[in-house]
Amino acid sequence: MKITKYKKKNGEYAYSYNAYMGINPLTGKRTKVRKQGFSTEREARASYTSEFAKYVNEGPKLETNIKTFGQLYDIWLKQYRLEVKPSSVAVARRYTELHILPKFGNLPLDKITVTYCQRCVNEWYDEFLQFNYIRKQASKIMKFGVNQEIMKSNPMAKVSIPKEKERLNPDNYYNREQVLEFLEWAKKYPNKRGPKNRVFTYFRLLAFTGMRKSEALALQWRDIDFDKKLLDVHKTLAIDEFGKVLIQEPKTKNSRRTISLDDETLRIMKEYQLDTLESNEGSPQDRFIFRQVDDSMCYPQMANEWMKDVYRRINKFYDRKLAAAKDILENSEDLAEIKQARIDAKRYATHFKRITPHGFRHTHASLMFESAINANVPGDSILKEVMDRLGHKDIKTTMNIYAHVTQSSKEKVSNLFADFMNDSNPRGTTIGTTSPNIVQIKKL
Repeated sequence: MKITKYKKKNGEYAYSYNAYMGINPLTGKRTKVRKQGFSTEREARASYTSEFAKYVNEGPKLETNIKTFGQLYDIWLKQYRLEVKPSSVAVARRYTELHILPKFGNLPLDKITVTYCQRCVNEWYDEFLQFNYIRKQASKIMKFGVNQEIMKSNPMAKVSIPKEKERLNPDNYYNREQVLEFLEWAKKYPNKRGPKNRVFTYFRLLAFTGMRKSEALALQWRDIDFDKKLLDVHKTLAIDEFGKVLIQEPKTKNSRRTISLDDETLRIMKEYQLDTLESNEGSPQDRFIFRQVDDSMCYPQMANEWMKDVYRRINKFYDRKLAAAKDILENSEDLAEIKQARIDAKRYATHFKRITPHGFRHTHASLMFESAINANVPGDSILKEVMDRLGHKDIKTTMNIYAHVTQSSKEKVSNLFADFMNDSNPRGTTIGTTSPNIVQIKKL
């Protein structure tokens, strides 16, 4: 070790030292330490003693060029690709590159503070429903940095998390009448770029099985046992980080399941199979049930596009009916015609209710519970069966749907009682009359 006395710019004297610690076995290079700014030679020597003891006790460090969050993200991503499904990588990349890197990408790792992280989390909370996923993603990358000894700590793990936002669109399901009307419109969907009745058959399957949209798109004919009336769900459609459509394992272990099919759905599936296979070569069992005109797999978003087109056609019809009703009300003198026009004006004043493809899962579950209630079967007695049919990982998810149905039934019973009490001529109606809105699923 060499201690040197030097003169600073302000004229004062200070001490520095250069010391050789040894050979770093990780790099094969000589390890040297240089420090300065000590008031006395004694302070410089004490510092060297401390540094040398630290070197001996903790061992040599592998010098890294990872200085910024963006550089850390690059090496994290390489590791993450080895650990999870391609679709999970795609989601992580999308959220990180859209929302995290703009705030953290160029920041030096040692300059990222808890205060700054808290500010970012609060901003994400104000802008996005999925703010907590973004926070977890940023924290996951920083935790990786800590584990790799690139960062000293994970400041994102120390922030205060705002209260979770309520999910938008809680009304994402149909009742019996709405399901049937939607399916009737799906039958009319033009099939210029795909097999006949593809859209109708697809949404019929969603409504009567509660499958996830990508589970249905991943189905092959081999997955249906027409003799045993069973459908095997064991894979799902996904998109990787490069936009390639692929088949992968289902969402959870519980997602692997066997679903029983009703006779009418089986008949529709068989009819669709005959229409789609008669003009194609190859093994029928290996073919995807729902595919594009060039026989390639559909992409997951295609289900949303089909729904969008169906809604567009329904709304055009509603608009025409409303315009015709208004015209009659303004110009007609026929009492019967006017009466019907008033009914139509009320019915078509609002466009047909929209849900997402995922809403058919809630629809299927809620109608199963309603059919049980209508058949005087306690809804809570079929909780496990509904959970297994939908592939829910947590029974709480199933119970939330049941709670919604139970509350809806209570409101209907309350309305029945009020109608009975307010009816000046009840015509023998009894309080125990079953609501006509609660129907058995087998009648769908």
